[in-house]
Amino acid sequence: MPKPAGGLALDTLNVQAAAQNPEIWEKAIRKLRGRLMPPPGSRQPEQKDIDSIVSYLETTLDSRATGPKAGHVRIQRLNRTEYAAAVKALVGVDVNTKDILPTDNKVNDLDNIAAGLAVSPAFVDQYVAAARLIAKKAVGDPSLEDVTYRLNANRGGEAMPLGIRENGGIRFKHNFPADGEYRFTVLFPDQTVGLYTGSLENESTLVVMVDGKIMFKKPIGGLADLMLNNLKAGDGRAQIEDRFKKIPIQVQAGVREIVIGFIERSRFESAANVGGGGFGGGVPNLGDIQIVGPYKVTGVSTISRQLIYVCDPAERKPDRVQPQEKPAWEAACDKQIAANLAKRAFRRPVTDADVARLIPFYETGKRGAQARQGEASSNAAGNFDAGVERLVSAVLASTDFLYRAIRGTEGAKPNAEVALTDLELASRLSFFLWNSVPDDELLNLAINKGLSKPGVVDAQVKRMLNDPRASNLVGSFAMKWLSLDDLDAVKGAVEDAVGDAYPVTDMIAMNRTFFAALRTEKLLTFLVIGLVVMVAALNIVSTLILMVMEKVRDIGTLVAMGATPRGIMQVFMAQGVMIGMTGTLLGCAIGLTAAWSLNRWKVLPLPAEVYFIPYVPFVIRPLDFALVALTALVVSLLATLYPAWKASHLDPVEALRYE
Repeated sequence: MPKPAGGLALDTLNVQAAAQNPEIWEKAIRKLRGRLMPPPGSRQPEQKDIDSIVSYLETTLDSRATGPKAGHVRIQRLNRTEYAAAVKALVGVDVNTKDILPTDNKVNDLDNIAAGLAVSPAFVDQYVAAARLIAKKAVGDPSLEDVTYRLNANRGGEAMPLGIRENGGIRFKHNFPADGEYRFTVLFPDQTVGLYTGSLENESTLVVMVDGKIMFKKPIGGLADLMLNNLKAGDGRAQIEDRFKKIPIQVQAGVREIVIGFIERSRFESAANVGGGGFGGGVPNLGDIQIVGPYKVTGVSTISRQLIYVCDPAERKPDRVQPQEKPAWEAACDKQIAANLAKRAFRRPVTDADVARLIPFYETGKRGAQARQGEASSNAAGNFDAGVERLVSAVLASTDFLYRAIRGTEGAKPNAEVALTDLELASRLSFFLWNSVPDDELLNLAINKGLSKPGVVDAQVKRMLNDPRASNLVGSFAMKWLSLDDLDAVKGAVEDAVGDAYPVTDMIAMNRTFFAALRTEKLLTFLVIGLVVMVAALNIVSTLILMVMEKVRDIGTLVAMGATPRGIMQVFMAQGVMIGMTGTLLGCAIGLTAAWSLNRWKVLPLPAEVYFIPYVPFVIRPLDFALVALTALVVSLLATLYPAWKASHLDPVEALRYE
């Protein structure tokens, strides 16, 4: 008998004893699920048969007495992705960990393997520095900041909003530390405001948007600016630039999306040659963006403070910008803040000893603020905030936050197999599905030992998968498993090669817009189908109204003979429901027949060399089918209400007057 080309003959294995060859059957399950067995192009079994054998094999392999050990490590550091997500959940701060933390080592293209997450003294220093920076952003620092965003470093990412010219604009996110006035300065390249005046030939309108709202709008270019540049040279160019310097904009604290660009103009708006103009292209372009502030601080209102400040030892008075502290509350409040933050960060109940270790950091921060301001300073709230800032940084730099540990149950023997505690299971679930710390519901369940009860874990997993944070599972596991996160390195190499001459955009950034378009298309498809359903319902309404008009005499006769309005209404409602039921049954029959036929005869084939499946499958889901049919019947019933009500309120005297 010839040896199989792949070195495997499944007919020599006993499928009834699949547990004897688990490695082989695990591979078979993966290939069956991917429609790679039989190979594409060969005769394929029915989907129900594949589902049946896969279900049998999975049940058999999972129920074997001895199976592969998942293994575990006693302690594991958070990687950069987990750190960023945990910080976002704890204190509401978005951080770019690539800028503040070192790169994690990878094992088999994954950066969440404990063996690759080593620690060095320099590494610890970077985590402490990152904790201080994050704490400063979380608590809010009203001191003046001057930030410049380079155009070349921030272009080529997300598409510009609808109505804004795609080229020549900039889109980025900026953290505003406090509520107040921020001054934006828009710089222009020499091709726009310089010796070459081609970009000023046509007037364009520059806008500054904060979270989608236009906060500033002013024109640039056109005949007036062109003449100003030509006649007054440097002084004229300075006057043009001054219109876009230190633009005052009121912004609330927090991370805001900033868009600065030019309103897209119609190519037929005027006879001007918007595509010409010689050097400069006929339209202005942006340079770098500078943001300075805050000025005239009115307070700090961020999500971060809502997450951190579970209590406030200050009495807020409307006539004062700075609150007046109540010293009697301070001791209780700082401990309450420390206990709440530590519980969420450490993923376990917090003891008095934990709080006692954190309070000295608060005291150190408060004393430092007092020393800088002078002992006579009355800014008690500022001193309290400085203490909380140091407290937050201490929690974020703590090993209880940076490391996940499996301690096991008390009294367990070394290297013995023990079940995870509820708290350990909660951390495993949250970091696998969300890349973040457990939320309050999951953590409180674990603290009360309710997570290990039957059915609770399944319910929590379903809840967590329905949460938007579950999308991190794709980015942190699936994309890294497929090595798609290496695109950043490729992008960097390309940027180094081409320099600033061309924008470089990776596939992920480009596909964000593509998938956004797909979501929009799905929404529009839903709306179109909804309009079709409305037209069908209106057809039922119009049919019944015409019938009421035709049967006026008959309705009047029935009412004169003693028929009640309710009885008349039921007659027309029943007729409308019969019309809707007939259409629904007919549509369901046609749909079922079409789906079965297309699936049975594989009407829509796919090229085997491109796709893993040989044809487009049509799967009929009974629940969806029933919901669509039920919705059609409900719409039909609702469509009968007005005509039936109209018929039931018909005046018999008017109906029979001319008979």
